[in-house]
Amino acid sequence: MGTPNDMIFHDLNFDDNGQTCYHIVCYRGNYDCLVALLNYERMCLKKVMYDQLSKEKSRYRMKTMDIKNGELDRTIQHDADTIRRHQEFELRLVGLMEQYVFDVLKRYRDILTLQDEKHRRNPIHYGAMAKGTNSLKTLEAILDIDVDHVPGFKSFYDLFTQLQCFEMAEETFDPRRSANVLSEFK
Repeated sequence: MGTPNDMIFHDLNFDDNGQTCYHIVCYRGNYDCLVALLNYERMCLKKVMYDQLSKEKSRYRMKTMDIKNGELDRTIQHDADTIRRHQEFELRLVGLMEQYVFDVLKRYRDILTLQDEKHRRNPIHYGAMAKGTNSLKTLEAILDIDVDHVPGFKSFYDLFTQLQCFEMAEETFDPRRSANVLSEFK
């Protein structure tokens, strides 16, 4: 399958009608499948961001215990070099956060605006035409563009851990480690 870095900007696969899985999932109102797809995409983005954040922390020699709620801990006396490194680290965090938000919006733009070849319709059109039981719920899920989370993470995580049992141990990772990466920016 590849690493999360390989997966975040992979091209969407098309069927014979020029439709992606998002066209089909929205038309059929398959909420669980849509939530799994969106959570996997978001998990890959957060994993890449988590890895970048870890590299930046080590590059600027920042320790988790030195930083409380995005600020240097006041109970510890910091020298001028530590304060300067923290300020540079904060600037880098802003850049990482901007890139993450840009990547999330770009991916949703790619998913939602891609038209099929036959009818020139995007997944929202197919979801609106559907009359399935979960069609409205599926449309709400795909249009609920939140930077921090996607609905249904708990069910996705349960499925993800079950499927990871089939992978080799050195290739697995826990999405909960990177799920709260955005709290570093608050």
